[in-house]
Amino acid sequence: MSNWMNLKIGQPVRFSIPAGVFQGNYMSRLEDEDEDTLFFAAPTAKSALVPLHVGQRVQIYYVSDQPSGPAVYEFEARVKGLKQEPVPLVLLPVPGSVTRKQQRAFVRVECDLPVRFRPADQEKHPFAYRNGRCLDLSGGGLVLSASDPDLIPGSTWDVELALPEGKVAARAKVVRLVPRKDKSGYNAAMRFVVLGEPLRDRIMRYVFARQLELRRRQLI
Repeated sequence: MSNWMNLKIGQPVRFSIPAGVFQGNYMSRLEDEDEDTLFFAAPTAKSALVPLHVGQRVQIYYVSDQPSGPAVYEFEARVKGLKQEPVPLVLLPVPGSVTRKQQRAFVRVECDLPVRFRPADQEKHPFAYRNGRCLDLSGGGLVLSASDPDLIPGSTWDVELALPEGKVAARAKVVRLVPRKDKSGYNAAMRFVVLGEPLRDRIMRYVFARQLELRRRQLI
């Protein structure tokens, strides 16, 4: 059913409510589907269900790997129904079409996560890792803070992110240097060039959860 949408059961999505008291973005996932209906986990805020009603307009965003690289997909729908048992679900009609957005559409969040990194050509040398911090993360890449003269545009690195739910290993390329706020040097903006979809899903789950945390703290 959802193959043509590049959407699979269990995939995390950004559930966006464009208007109203609960306007904002919430983490959800596709739980099930049938011929004409998609069943999503009901979004929550502060452990409480976000109140929705039949006919309400929502937008769904999700990430999928394609031969040309990762892409963000988006579609709009109106709530078709709500279920409470055995778990709270929001029912949306299968859309007639979805929109593929450019990679810059990845949701980005500020963070402070430990990162290990090494030149991509040193993968056979387990002790070649260097240490840094991830200051900004999305499904498409990261901003790495590290005092390392080898972090230059065009260089490729193996990076290992320490997410709360476990480590994520990927290969990334430095695309530009970003001046640090304290003017002490530069951080490296990196784009993922090798990252399997299951690992990207883990990153997106973290990004969505971090986004909600920052919103609760009124930092975004």
